Formats: sequence, structure tokens, C-alpha cells
Amino acid sequence: MTEQLMDSQALQGCVIPSPILQYCLEVTERWRQCGDSDLAILATESGMLVCSPAVAHRGNTEMNNVRQLLQERIENAVVVAYSSAANIRLLLTEADRANGAGKGADNALVNDVTRAQQTLTDLVSEALTMGASDIHLRFTHVQAWIKFRVKGRLVGTQCRSREAMLESIAAALNTYSDDYREVFNEQRSDSASIELQLPATTERSAQQVRLRLQKSPLNHGFSVTLRLLPELPQQALNLQDLSMPVDVRAGIDELLKQRHGLILIVGATGQGKTTTLAAINRLFGEAKKIISLEDPIEIVQDNVEQRWVDGQHDSFAEHIKIALREDPDVISISEIRDTATAKAAVMAALTGHVVTATLHAHDCIGAIQRLANLGVSVNELIAGGVLQGIIAQHLVHRQDDSVLIAEYVLIDYPARRYLRREDYSGWREHLQQQGWQSMADRWRAQHPALASLHEPNQVYQYSAQGPCAG
Repeated sequence: MTEQLMDSQALQGCVIPSPILQYCLEVTERWRQCGDSDLAILATESGMLVCSPAVAHRGNTEMNNVRQLLQERIENAVVVAYSSAANIRLLLTEADRANGAGKGADNALVNDVTRAQQTLTDLVSEALTMGASDIHLRFTHVQAWIKFRVKGRLVGTQCRSREAMLESIAAALNTYSDDYREVFNEQRSDSASIELQLPATTERSAQQVRLRLQKSPLNHGFSVTLRLLPELPQQALNLQDLSMPVDVRAGIDELLKQRHGLILIVGATGQGKTTTLAAINRLFGEAKKIISLEDPIEIVQDNVEQRWVDGQHDSFAEHIKIALREDPDVISISEIRDTATAKAAVMAALTGHVVTATLHAHDCIGAIQRLANLGVSVNELIAGGVLQGIIAQHLVHRQDDSVLIAEYVLIDYPARRYLRREDYSGWREHLQQQGWQSMADRWRAQHPALASLHEPNQVYQYSAQGPCAG
């Protein structure tokens, strides 16, 4: 008897004989109901017995029964292969659906719901095992494609049954979400928060996982992105814990001396902006009243009034107006996403409050152009010292860790002069003359062997001897 390891791609398209399919479905479901979700088994028409490693380690009667059923159908030796319980359950579900088993029966509906919930659980478990931060699903008219965001890269492309994955997403929204109040519609944009309880396995204890779901229509189908959030909101770290460069920390200290104005943390998705925002808010201390508006709440911030803004039914702009009536010193916004939020943040800064926020932008200079795209002019940003400074950051993912590269700018008099003329090139040259260095140059200097593989976007930052260091 030969043993080999099978991944999900290699198992796609395998044929499971009907008598064996029914036995494997019953056995695997019984294991699941008994809390043994890491046990699953199937056999294929080609003579392959596929089981999860935990089944093989047990050496149980069910495995012997499946082997016997398979041996009766083939002439050659049974080939034993291993795959995850999640992959095996999905293949069993797809094969059962293809056979049309139990259609119209009341218990079939219950089984479909249960299997949809299990498919979702298996998908999230696989993501956690891979160390993924996000799950990306793209639904076409005939199938579903799945990818996982691991250390900034999309990996593990899988093709799955459209029906099975569609049912799992519908189950996520209708069963596990407290803030989804709509009828499921593929052609409508939706967002929701989800809490999922993952059962214990031989590799990990039971745990609760929070997800943020975003669904959007496409030209030929729709997409779903699932952001995996910590089991419990993390505790805020300090900037030193985050390995924020010393000169950037000095620049942030200068920014926090201001009594009003907008402080932005910018970068692409998944670059740690929320973590840095929480670390900066921590620096204000207990003497300041800080109101933080978040969707969702990811990090516990002591001495901060954290409020969840339901993006589906609430607006950040409205919550900013409410917060202004509560005598805050600092208003923190988890993300400026639209024109209304951007203008409300500017108004809060104009009324004498410190506003901290994150923004999706390429770099510090790009942040100003991004705000312009959201309808906030340069003149609005520099009038009355509204925009005080910008911190931009980029995570370079390596095999075992991630390296934080960051920059900052203070919007001082020379900066306002260049911005008033919209002379971004002149401003950049001025910054370089004052000691700026591109992030790519700094990365190359620190890691010359890896620079060509992981070169970040071209951005600039003050050196330790720059004008803000003194």
C-alpha cells in the first residue's frame, strides 16, 4: 500500500462512487457532531482512499470499512492519501450535491444549512492555519475562486463549487452576523460583522474568530472579502514595540505638541495603519478625552472612548458631529473613506480639536492628493493649520517576520508655501535638501541583498538630522 500527500488542487474533479459517498458522508458527519471536526474520509473511483491525518493516526474501524468497500470495486491495491478534513468535507458536499441526494426532503434542508456552516468554518480554519489576514472569493456564473492574503501576497488559489461557497457566505450573513438585516442579493454591495466559533482540533483549542465581510457586485458575478480579526481586540502597543524608526518617533512627538489639527497615518491595505493609530492615541495619556470612531473595533485602547460605527447604517461624518458636542480633546477616525468623512474631519480640526485618522494613500505627498480626490482642497488643508502632519508606512514581508519602514512630514511654513502653489516636485526637492531619504534607499542600505526582491514604493522621509530633529 502506497502513501502520498494530496493538496486541494490535486483532489479537484475526483469521482466518489455513490455507495461509498453515502457511507463517508454519514461517518464524517457523525464525527463532526461528536466534536471531532479534524476527522474526515472519502474514497475515489480510481482506487484512492483519502483521509485526514487524524483518521490514519486513530486506525479506526471506519477507515477499514471504507478500504474494504473500495477494494471490492477495484482490482489494484488501494492508494492511501492525506488531505485536510476541510478539503475532504467540501468534496463530499460537492459530490452529494452533484448526485442530487435528498432533494425535497425536510432533513435535506437542515443538512444543507449545517454543511454550509461547516464549509464556512473550514474555510476560516484553513485561513488561520496559513496565517492569512484576508480571504478573497470571486464568484463567476459557474464556479468560485478563493485566494488567501498571507504576508501581503495572494496565495493558495483554489477553484470550488459555486453553490457550496455561495451557501456558506449566505450562512455567514444570515446565521453569524448581528448587523446584517437584508435579504441576500448577489448584485448588491453589503458589509457585515461576523462572529464564528471554531471547534477544537488536535492542533488547536476552540476559539472565537471575528470577521469583517464585504460583498460587491462584479461584471460577471460578485466578490467577497473576509478580513480576519483577532479573537479579542488586541491591546494597543507603543511605537517602540512596533519598531517605528527613532527619527519618525521624534517627528510624531513634534506633531503631538500641537493643540489642534489633523494628523494622518497613511499606507496601503494591510500595512499596520490601525496599529500605529492606536499607538499614537496612547501617547496622549489620561489627561485627554479621546473619542475613537471605528469600524470595526480591532484594538483595545485604554482611556479611549471607543465607538463602533456600523458602516452599513451609520456614517462617520454624523458620529464626528456627535462627538464634537461631547467636549473631546482628540477625535480618532479609524479610516477616512469618503468625502463626507474627510470634510467632517477637517471641520473638527478647524474647531480646535486634534484629529487622528488613517487614510489609504501611496505616501505622504500622495495623501494630500488623495484628500483632493475626496473633495478637500489644498487650501482647506493649509488654512488655519488644519493639516499638521502625515506619517506613512509600509510593511516589507519576509519569510519569518515583517519590517516596518516609515516616513513623516510636518506641514510647516515651507510645506504650506509649496502646497499653496501645488508644487509637489519643488516640495520634494526641498525635503531632500533638508535630509530626506527615499524609503527604497533606506531599505536598500539596510538590506542590500533583499532590496531588489522587496523594494517598497518610492517615498521619502527625514533623516535623524532633519529639520524636525532639532
